Order: sequence, then structure tokens, then C-alpha cells
Amino acid sequence: MSLSFHHLLTLYPQRAAANAAALQKFIISRVGDVCVLSAVLLLQHHYGTFYLPEMMAGGGAGQSLALQSASVLLAIAALLKCAQLPVHGWLLRVMEAPTPVSALLHAGIINLGGFLWLRLYPVFDGFTPGHGILLVVGGVTAVVAALVMMTQSSVKHSLAWSTSAQMGFMLFEIGLGAYTLAFLHLLAHSLYKAHSFLASSRTVVASHLLAGYAGVERVQVINGVLAAVVAAVILWAVPALVEGKLVLGTLLVLACTAAALGIPAWVKAPVRVSLLLCTLMLLPLYSLLHALLSPALGSASNLVLPLAAQVAGLVIVAALAAGSLMILLKPQSRVSQALHHYCCEGLGLDLPLNRVSAALARKTRGLSLSGAKPTNLYKVNPLSSGERS
Repeated sequence: MSLSFHHLLTLYPQRAAANAAALQKFIISRVGDVCVLSAVLLLQHHYGTFYLPEMMAGGGAGQSLALQSASVLLAIAALLKCAQLPVHGWLLRVMEAPTPVSALLHAGIINLGGFLWLRLYPVFDGFTPGHGILLVVGGVTAVVAALVMMTQSSVKHSLAWSTSAQMGFMLFEIGLGAYTLAFLHLLAHSLYKAHSFLASSRTVVASHLLAGYAGVERVQVINGVLAAVVAAVILWAVPALVEGKLVLGTLLVLACTAAALGIPAWVKAPVRVSLLLCTLMLLPLYSLLHALLSPALGSASNLVLPLAAQVAGLVIVAALAAGSLMILLKPQSRVSQALHHYCCEGLGLDLPLNRVSAALARKTRGLSLSGAKPTNLYKVNPLSSGERS
């Protein structure tokens, strides 16, 4: 899939930026492939077979250095395939491809890292170093990418950062052992992100409708607080909804809060109450979907999160909530303005990867078209008036 997708990224071979982006994606994908193949060999060394059902029947078969190393390699492969920090830059560069190609990438191919772990997690015995890597790196990527997404003026770049954040959340959930939630996340993201790209032009119309938006009003804050309190009480009374996991419960409370904050302030009281009830319906809806999808994945009851992993998960969720609320409620504050300034450029986290890719591009000499300088490989030329129209 990755090799075939490379030809779609170079659909316009005369565009230097598109070729440079395809090269960067090619390098990252090949490193990920090496990690996957190395992990497969280590799993065969541990289990004595390449047959996946036999590995799963072993139920982890105890811990070994080979098994732990395989989990680390698979985690690195997932981070590379899912555009996680600090190798996320390739996902932004491939925006040079046509929008239908972007829809294919963001709705399908980008999910391969999560799919890999959802397929192979039964071969590991409990919490592994690979789970820890996914939890920390995926969680940090989710926080950073979500904040950067809120500062982008380009529709496609905003969607690209959104994808990176969503993939971070999915890997974060896998690191927590919430495999069914990650599976549900994968399916939902594939559906909505494909639609988002194909209907991205509508965002321009919506932005004009929100041109006079003055921020969150007091009644919306009240809605959010009320939804958060009720959701927290429900999960405290019925912890089985989130398998007794505090971090997952916190995520669901935040989801209900965000949905309630989005209720317009001008709606009438009966409509507002109805919408608040709809936001709280996220809890039983998640429980229902969990019950429907969990038989496809099997049980993961042997994964017990260590205390450090639980603390790390809560810190990541708290950082996401604090950053988002600060930008949402106090957009004109000094801290929010400073955060906006740095986030507009993605915090510069993709610069090391860009430098390496640019150096390789100069060596290949195949990306400089008609005397173009290598330093321009990552600058998108402004469209002419005819192209804009």
C-alpha cells in the first residue's frame, strides 16, 4: 500500500515540493517497514513460529528480551506510520497531493500503525515498554497537534494536524490497554476524516458565517460545567462504563464537556436542555458500541497499568484540557497569544526531519526541476490568479 501510494503523491511530477514530500514519506515508511520486519523476526524467535494464531494461543508465554524488544519496534513503527512527533512533518508535506489523495491517506493508510497494534496486542503479556512508548509519545502528540490545529488558517493543514492528533489519541488509548476504544476511534476517524477532506470547501463558507464570533459566552461555560459534573457522577456511579479506568473516564468527561460548550448561546432553553441530554448520551452510546465491538478483539484483562502509566495518562489529559480551555475561554490573554504564536509554526518540531530529507534530496539530484534550488523544496509556490480561480 505504501509503495503504491507513493505514485499518487507524485501525481504532478513537475512540482518540486510534491516530489520532496513524497521522498520524505518514502524514507519514513521504509524505516517503519524495517521495524515491523525486525519485530516479526523477534516474535518468531520468542514463540518459535510465524503463525499468528499459535502466538495468540500462547497468551504472551511470559516475558523475554525478544518480546520486549518486539514491542518497542512495533511501537516505533506505529509512531512513524501514524505521523507522531517528532516525525510528523511528512503528513503536512504531502498536502501537496490532490485532495482525494489526501482523503485516502487520512481515512485509511494513516491508520496502519493502530491497526498493526490492534492485530498483534494479544501476543504480548500485559504492559510492555512498547505500551509505554505509545502512551507517552501518542499522548504528547495529541496535545501538541490539537493545540496547533486550532491556530491554522489553511483548511487542509488544519485537517492534517487534526489527523496527527487523532492518531495520537488512538495510540494513547492502545497504550492504556483500551483496545476496543481505539478500534472504535479508528473506525470513526476513517469515516469522518474522509468526509472532512472531500467537503473541505464548505469550511470556507462556515468561516464566513463565524466571522463575527466573539468567543465563548457565560451560558456556554455553564453548559460545559453542568455536563462535566453530571458525566463525572454517572461514571463514578457506573465505573463499568469505562472498565474502571480513571483515564478513560476523564476522556469521556472531557468529550461531554466539549460537546456542551459547542451548544450555541442563542438557542432557547428547551432546545438547550435537549442538546445537553444528547451530549450525555455519549456515555451509554460508548458503552453500547464497546459491547458490540469488544467480541471482535477479545479480552485484555491481563494488562494492568502501572502507577507511572496512570499518572502520565492523567497529566497528558489535564494538559490537553488546560491548553484548550485557555485558548477557548481566554483567547486574548498574554499566555494564549504567546501559545498561538509558537503553535502557528508547529513549534518547529519538524525542522530536524526536514533538514535530513532536504539533504537526501540534494544528493539524489532528482528533485531539482529545471534548475530549482534545493532550498526551495519545502516552500509551496503561491498560486497564480488563474490557478486560484
